[in-house]
Amino acid sequence: MSSFTVKTNNFLRNLYKDNRTYATKSNRTDIEASKLQSADEKALRNGIAGLSDFDYEDTDKNDLDSTKKKYYHKLKAFVDSYNYTIESGEKNSDDSSIKSKIKSMKSLTKKYESDLSNLGISTDSKGYLSLSTSALDNIKISSYEDMFGSDSEYTRELAKYSKSISHHIDEYA
Repeated sequence: MSSFTVKTNNFLRNLYKDNRTYATKSNRTDIEASKLQSADEKALRNGIAGLSDFDYEDTDKNDLDSTKKKYYHKLKAFVDSYNYTIESGEKNSDDSSIKSKIKSMKSLTKKYESDLSNLGISTDSKGYLSLSTSALDNIKISSYEDMFGSDSEYTRELAKYSKSISHHIDEYA
């Protein structure tokens, strides 16, 4: 049993593209490990790209409820894809390189734990993330740009680890 919860939404399913069913925990049990790992790391990179490409500049001028909701769902989808990537990499991998990259991802997140916490994102003892339901209530969306924008060291490094995982997955095993 994993130590994180996922509330599947359209944003998360969209990160999985052709593997949309993998976004639901109940549909992940009988999937071949390598296919699940591949889908998870691709979804994570899609989530990173979605946050990096977000237009943070205009949000303070037009900080409408709909913009906040949209951003919250994008952020939640990123958190869920991160957690799924950690889970599938730890549980289903016999490849030491994949396990090493998962460990690096968790170390990177630990390094930014305080910054993430200031944005309503907490980490648990196993390295999983959780997003507060009120994360955007008192924080302007533009505050998230340093952590998730296109110039973010955190997301660049996370994407690098995720891409490295894909090089070690044998989808045809």
